[in-house]
Amino acid sequence: MSNSSLYEQLPLPSEEQTIRVLSIEPGTKGTMVKASMFKLDLNDPQRPPYNTLSYTWGEPTIVDQIMVNSKPIGVGANLFQALQHIRSSESPIDIWIDAICINQTDNKEKAHQVSQMDLVYRLCEQVYIWLGCSEASSTVDNNPFALVEHFAANKHFHDLPGYYKDVTTGLWSCDTEHVEFTSMWKAFDLVASSPWWHRAWTVQEAVLPAKAVVIYGTWKTLWETFDLCESYRLEHLSNYSAECCGKSYEAVGVSRGFPMDQVMGYVASLKRSRGGAQGYKSFSDISFAFMNRQCFNPRDKIYSLLGFAGSAAASLYPDYTKEVSEVYTEAFRKMMEENDMSPRCLLGEGFNSHKFNLPSWVRDFSVSFDSKFQLGRAQGAYNLFKACGDKQGKLEWTDGKSLLAKGMLVDQVKAVATWVSSSNPDNLKEILDDWRRTCEDNGVKVSTEQRDEVFARVLCGEVTEQAYGQKLLEEDDIDLPNDAQWSVYLGEGNARALPRKYRIAIGSTIDRKVLYVTSSGRVGLSCPGITVGDEVWVVYGSNVPFILRRQSGAGIEHRLVGETYLHGVMHGRCVGDDDSGVDLCLV
Repeated sequence: MSNSSLYEQLPLPSEEQTIRVLSIEPGTKGTMVKASMFKLDLNDPQRPPYNTLSYTWGEPTIVDQIMVNSKPIGVGANLFQALQHIRSSESPIDIWIDAICINQTDNKEKAHQVSQMDLVYRLCEQVYIWLGCSEASSTVDNNPFALVEHFAANKHFHDLPGYYKDVTTGLWSCDTEHVEFTSMWKAFDLVASSPWWHRAWTVQEAVLPAKAVVIYGTWKTLWETFDLCESYRLEHLSNYSAECCGKSYEAVGVSRGFPMDQVMGYVASLKRSRGGAQGYKSFSDISFAFMNRQCFNPRDKIYSLLGFAGSAAASLYPDYTKEVSEVYTEAFRKMMEENDMSPRCLLGEGFNSHKFNLPSWVRDFSVSFDSKFQLGRAQGAYNLFKACGDKQGKLEWTDGKSLLAKGMLVDQVKAVATWVSSSNPDNLKEILDDWRRTCEDNGVKVSTEQRDEVFARVLCGEVTEQAYGQKLLEEDDIDLPNDAQWSVYLGEGNARALPRKYRIAIGSTIDRKVLYVTSSGRVGLSCPGITVGDEVWVVYGSNVPFILRRQSGAGIEHRLVGETYLHGVMHGRCVGDDDSGVDLCLV
């Protein structure tokens, strides 16, 4: 958009809380979109109601034009389609759209408008969430929200077309080739595959407005439908009685059910942040929860969260002239201060990045990954351990690039397995064989016939998943597999042979983790970035140990690699009462 005179006619001074709003004229699909632009004061109690649009920008290529104040304005393909579908054929629609209502070539204006974007969405009458439309045709024959509406109506899986009860087993089965069943799931795939679920800015755009309408092509539904779907579906999946869905869900199959599992995970995360609900309690929790979101400008991984990140982020102001490293370091310092400088802030992924010249202890927020396992596991299990024993400690600033801590070196990485796992790997047998071989090549025997107590606990991080959260494994815990189940699991790589709670715990523990063996013969799991020679440290004040990399000839300076589970170290056995610790400097 290069027509600067349009913006000059409606200036937005930084000392005001004003915005530009489009008034889209009535029209029918396929005709030119025409609109006028006016200025609106957000502080005016008599301001007219307005709508907002939440969508993905897509490739920054101008493909079509609309008319604004009788002047042509270039817009991208996805926005053009959204405008074609959203406008009414009968009456004007007043709507705020970031790409058009903000002068994207003016960094000063952009920074000011971004800083008040939370207010823009909080005060709007409703937000239109545009998920897109089929490339083949803007008309979708089957309702893409039918599956969502099914579960929102508190219906069971076995109420779906194609389900029948097996007369032999008495269990629910499903004909996944049933015409109605297939059409419902394929239509929902259009919703699930929308890039909207992965864009950073769409988080606040979805959680701040009082009302949201979700649109795919010509189909619409309320956001409350997704909320109800997530709640009722989860309730049903947790019920393993014969007449509910815990078992009947499995008849759908993993590959068919995964898109809905994924979308409902996104909905649950948004629900925890929406409407002031009790959910994420800190800036760091929020940023970690939405690490899977993407954006063109890496600074927006921080700026897109400021509107609902609480008091810790209140002093941060969008500034697109700052280096990415400065934006990330400043934000992460706020997160650490919010958490009283606890080493707990160093949990999770994204550390030890070599992008943007970041210190190793600053999370690289530009990294995109699905954090649902990592966040729940790292934070939920943290209080079950006490690697530092009774030793207290906090992190301290030394300068803009370094952190001081006290700790104790307890071991060193001797060998690292070849394979990195995922939560549900296709090559599980190959991974288990590689991990077992890594142990045995380094003097750690792993039993395949009887349950191996050490290996079994390492795989689940010594924690199982319960309805109320995580639980520390006890000796001969009921959730552990028996010898027969263990033998099938290791011998065939068949996770279904394991008890359900233990199987789920393994899936969340080994996700994006690699096994390693230490010089003392201990076995652990950590991030894929570890290498032979890395050190395992108990950092005072931290419930879990960390992998650190000593800098050559740098004395106490280390790079943070990441937190770790190391069997035999998690409960303070390595830290004595007389251990005063040594100084550490994280760079």
